[in-house]
Amino acid sequence: MTLVEVMVSATIFSFASIALVGLFIQNQRFSSYLGFRSQSITSSLTILEQLRFRQYPELDDIYNAGNAGSITIDMIDPGVTGGYSTLTIPINVRDGVKVSADWTTASIVVDPDTTAPKLPMRFFFMLKKVKPTTGTQVDLFEVVMLYQWLTKGQSSSQWQTSNVRLIIPNLNPLT
Repeated sequence: MTLVEVMVSATIFSFASIALVGLFIQNQRFSSYLGFRSQSITSSLTILEQLRFRQYPELDDIYNAGNAGSITIDMIDPGVTGGYSTLTIPINVRDGVKVSADWTTASIVVDPDTTAPKLPMRFFFMLKKVKPTTGTQVDLFEVVMLYQWLTKGQSSSQWQTSNVRLIIPNLNPLT
């Protein structure tokens, strides 16, 4: 091989290496983002699952409490005695009327190691009571929860937002 061939092949190899390192770094960032996103989705669905197992009259009591209505949820937290911390989330929008614009903040456990950082999240609840006047007359609650999470290394102005929705019917039809 001549010196020119070696220099050309070294240049091509360095360009390919730089491109692969950039791709690796981008994949690492995206993997971290998806990990935080997955944890936030799981935490939000955990909250809705706890709501799903509540009886309709219990949600009706929360609804009838008006501005004082709130939902209490147990979240896994190995750092506290008993392994669960209680999160109280007020109803922010009730039947399309804004009651409060304040998000409920929480630090969600991502790693069971008590020294590991927690995922910062915020929740915003909307509760709507639907009473159909025609057809099958089964009233229900529509719960929409907006949630936001902050991935590691981002400033507090870069919240990622998503939502989940749950319908809870009254299993006893109206007469």
